[in-house]
Amino acid sequence: MTSHAQTIDRLHHAIQHFNPSDPQNLQDFLALLRQTHRDLEGPGAYLSRVRFEPLNNMCQLMAIETGLIGAIVGSYPRPITTAELEEQTGQGHGFIARIMRLLAAHGVVDETDVETYRSNPICEKLNTPGEEGATRNMVELMFPIASKLVPQLRAPGGLSEFGDKPGNVTPFAAAYGGQSMFEFLETHAYHKAAFDQFMASRKAGVRKPWCEIVDLTRREMVDPQSVYVVDVAGGKGHDLLEFRRRFPGSPGRLVLQDLPETFVDLEGEEMEGVELMPHDMFLEQPVRGARYYVFSAVLHDWSDERCRRILERTATAMEPGYSRVLIHDMVLKDKGEGLRGASLDVAMLMMPGGKERTLSAIEKLLAEAGLRVVRLWPGVPGGESVVEAELVDGSAKSGS
Repeated sequence: MTSHAQTIDRLHHAIQHFNPSDPQNLQDFLALLRQTHRDLEGPGAYLSRVRFEPLNNMCQLMAIETGLIGAIVGSYPRPITTAELEEQTGQGHGFIARIMRLLAAHGVVDETDVETYRSNPICEKLNTPGEEGATRNMVELMFPIASKLVPQLRAPGGLSEFGDKPGNVTPFAAAYGGQSMFEFLETHAYHKAAFDQFMASRKAGVRKPWCEIVDLTRREMVDPQSVYVVDVAGGKGHDLLEFRRRFPGSPGRLVLQDLPETFVDLEGEEMEGVELMPHDMFLEQPVRGARYYVFSAVLHDWSDERCRRILERTATAMEPGYSRVLIHDMVLKDKGEGLRGASLDVAMLMMPGGKERTLSAIEKLLAEAGLRVVRLWPGVPGGESVVEAELVDGSAKSGS
């Protein structure tokens, strides 16, 4: 057991070496603050506190939906009273006071006087489309899964991590009539819009594009007319367009691959310089000898078995000594993973039925497909990294 004095000494030492300009130092310091909080409050208070955390998310959503957050942000820098919020939103005085009391306790708004509130950076951030989408996604889509977990765990067969085999029931499927998350979103426009808002905000926030993480100036193109980048299952091409923006003079062709329906309404000036190629990544890779085959936020959606198949199909198209695979995903630590990475991994279990992987797990998948890691390109702490891989011995393993 750590004494309070030891806890404070440890924190004091960390403060003396605190360097907020160093991302890893900042993350380590924040982790220590959380640990210090747990040590000082004790196990009972800790469990009580985290048990009520979902109420914070629920109140945030209610404040968004009723217009309370928008009104508070719109009033800044002037504080706004509960009576004024009642007049602007049409909500009851008592309801507003109760919601705002909890949000103020969590620091989402500043409580400047009795029933008087002012916006702060957290409130302002919450008032953006991406954070609204994230909050709706959590409360309205993920929370209902929790109510189905125990019954499904007790049922014959229990729960499955992945839904890619007949009879496998993922947490999402247990809560939503057997549908996968992607099947559900395709038929529920409201939830899909919130999910898309959330994903767009992630790409603009912690999630750096792969072309910002990898050093792409290391080698010259052999043939300017050959394919430089294949963005496999690249969706609407956000990452590939970002690559084109950052490296406008880069030689070689850029190919965006995904299922045909993804490319609906995607033609136009914005996609100039990007070749659209309908392709199922579980089938043989048609582009041979490209410099980079990029999987950005792709493999974490699939089981190890499916990932091996994808990588094998890619390996057969690679040119020995030249082609590289770039896996752009969260890379977890084997020990001591941070709160964000661990949380995202469980979110992958709950929602699409996927997983975030450690480097050792990724290395194993690559080896089984005839590939090996060349280098790990770390992103910002708590964000995605890039694993670069090549053929093991100059020959690809045959796909099955």
